[in-house]
Amino acid sequence: MKEKLIIKNFGPIESVKLELRRVNILIGDQGTGKSTVAKILYVIKNACHLHSGELSLTIDGKKQNESENKKFRNESFKATFTDDLEKSGIKNYLNEKSYIYFENDRCKVIIEKLEIQFEEKGSDKEKNTNLNYFIPAFREAYILLRNNYPAILNANANLPTFLNTFGQHFNNHRERLKYFNFQNIIGVDYKYANGNEYIVLKNGKEISFEESSSAVNSVVPLLVVFLGIVENMSQEGSILYYNNNCPFVTIEEPELNCYPETQKKLVELLIEKIKYKGAKKANEYYCSLLLTTHSPYILTSLNNLMYAYQVGQTHKDEVENIVKSKFWLNPIDVSAYLLLPNGKYKKIIDSDGLIQAEQIDDVSRGLNSEFDLLQNIELGIKT
Repeated sequence: MKEKLIIKNFGPIESVKLELRRVNILIGDQGTGKSTVAKILYVIKNACHLHSGELSLTIDGKKQNESENKKFRNESFKATFTDDLEKSGIKNYLNEKSYIYFENDRCKVIIEKLEIQFEEKGSDKEKNTNLNYFIPAFREAYILLRNNYPAILNANANLPTFLNTFGQHFNNHRERLKYFNFQNIIGVDYKYANGNEYIVLKNGKEISFEESSSAVNSVVPLLVVFLGIVENMSQEGSILYYNNNCPFVTIEEPELNCYPETQKKLVELLIEKIKYKGAKKANEYYCSLLLTTHSPYILTSLNNLMYAYQVGQTHKDEVENIVKSKFWLNPIDVSAYLLLPNGKYKKIIDSDGLIQAEQIDDVSRGLNSEFDLLQNIELGIKT
């Protein structure tokens, strides 16, 4: 299932045109609009989910005609969209010159000159579930505030909607699942018991969550929410999720506070868990994934999984010894874009179906260039 998103003149975005697939990557410098794209996509998809297959309008016990129903659904969509736009902190980005176009198999949305048009597509059996998740970059803030959260809410503090929603998911999943094995990712487990949180070390010793490292504080809440989401999808009957009802999960900056090797393991886990366990093909998924990142290690890790898939088609056993097939990622299921400081974008998947190596190396190249210049000064080499 492919999706198309076009954004023009919206906040830092001048013009981007994205084709979304099962795994989507947005990389770019600070302020280039990665979060803006992720948020507008969330807002649109959430409104589409809520109003897809909406009940027909009834007045005085009489069902209205299709024209009235269409108008009713469009007004309902507009109300939800506008409300979510404000809650996401990007409402002021919308202006007379803004243009937004979104389309998938189930709906089409056009926003132009502040007018919003919503069109529903597909049959009843294709109506999307209300599953659309956003894991924000500031997720650590909830961990710092969680013990005082009730008092903060009672004081009517104006906290970001994404933080509130993330906190609700974190609480729900930890209370439901209780114990999480993260040994292969960050070398510890997470345990929730009797209202208390513990980190379980490799030797079995338990420490309080507050005593853990910054990486643990960042990775644990991300994975508790993500694995809780996927676990819900992997129950009996969830085959609908990876077909026409594929939910969407956005994760901002999964690399936060993580060593490069941890970033690699994190990417592998994310890809493994979104793939449907009973799939006969490699491209069947519980959900679609959007990652916003600054990290070349995230790109490299994804590239290796795509390359493993390609080489594994003819050298399966040999590749399996290097990269387990449960992590392989079909390049046709991946889109990757570099957002530029001028508000535009660049597609960074090359003709071989891999992320362009020069995009991954840009950061290292800049650092190495500085080192070379300093070395030339030391050696007396004029440039």
